[in-house]
Amino acid sequence: MSRRTIFVSGIGPHTRARDLAYEFERFGRLVRCDIPAPRNGGRPFAFVEYVREEDALRGYDELHGVRIDGAVPAPAAAAADAMKPVTPLESAAKLDERRDEADDRRND
Repeated sequence: MSRRTIFVSGIGPHTRARDLAYEFERFGRLVRCDIPAPRNGGRPFAFVEYVREEDALRGYDELHGVRIDGAVPAPAAAAADAMKPVTPLESAAKLDERRDEADDRRND
């Protein structure tokens, strides 16, 4: 588990990464703040990564249950590989794999 990365669920559908970063960076320098595009109508979420572990813990403690952009996000520790960079080649291979699996299910 990455102790510097926080998974943030419950963010508003119109929340922008820079607005979320503004709230979290009050507790320390950020490496990044990403809001991936939701899949299949899923709820938006974000990853906030701090430079220092103690800043991440403080950001987690201070912003848990605080209203941001009209919603109350729920920060949690992120899985170790949640922020693993993905190369375009890996992304394309994963997409091809999912398409193949979907085709197999349709043919069954």
